[in-house]
Amino acid sequence: MMNSIHCIWDKPCILGEGPIWHPLEKVLYWVDIVKPELHRLNPRNNFHQSWIMPTDICCVAPNKKGGLIAALKNGITILNPVSNDVHYIAELNKNNTMCNDGHCDRQGRFWIGTKDIAESNSNAGIFRLDNNKLIQQADNFIVSNGLISSLDSKYFYIADSPNRIIYQYDFNADTGEIGKRIIFAKISDDAGYPDGMTIDSEGYLWGCHFNGWRVTRYDPEGEIDRVIPMPIAAPTSCCLGGPDLKILYITSASRDVKKSELKNQPQAGCVFAIEVDVPGVNEPCYKEE
Repeated sequence: MMNSIHCIWDKPCILGEGPIWHPLEKVLYWVDIVKPELHRLNPRNNFHQSWIMPTDICCVAPNKKGGLIAALKNGITILNPVSNDVHYIAELNKNNTMCNDGHCDRQGRFWIGTKDIAESNSNAGIFRLDNNKLIQQADNFIVSNGLISSLDSKYFYIADSPNRIIYQYDFNADTGEIGKRIIFAKISDDAGYPDGMTIDSEGYLWGCHFNGWRVTRYDPEGEIDRVIPMPIAAPTSCCLGGPDLKILYITSASRDVKKSELKNQPQAGCVFAIEVDVPGVNEPCYKEE
């Protein structure tokens, strides 16, 4: 059983992305990549804070020692938004690419997928942060998204967005290496592009469809379990949070919406919430090496 979708933040982002429910702070974070801005919302009292970043902020993950680890356009930082302290720990040294989506695995290692800035060349890849260096784990992406590990840490799910494929990679949790991949799900041409993802306590994968007007829940075999129609064309990413981890939070984008199209989706770029019947799992925290 699911309740209706409601908007919890009605000031549209240009490119809202990367929502996480912080397991220590019990609040929702998300980013507006290109503004660039970090948002923090406490749903218990609707207290909202935001911080302008020095460059594009692409995604964040909770830091076990407090605050966040964040991927900015050109590298990885330890971020304390309250003190406005941005400390770079690794640089992305690859021409014409930038950081995009990322998460920590369940062992506390931070992963980042990159994108070709022009979104036309397959020179982006998947990287694992290791001793303050970005170690490439896969290549030949134009735009990568998702980067979620399975509950048992046997698999890693990565979206190849322009090609409309979600891949399942074999994952060695001990070494932090990803290996052989198979197609987990192929998104139909009329369903947009696979974007950000999260996983629930049954091991089902939730995925947003950019320009697809929907969010899909996939079973562990990659079959569609349910589809949630959205009031906006471009849901970008999602997470499960709230006091019992049963609220699906969904970010969205207004970047590609023309003024003439706003009447069909006036909430483009807003943040949404919907109660679901299966709880999520705590977002893994980054453990400094």
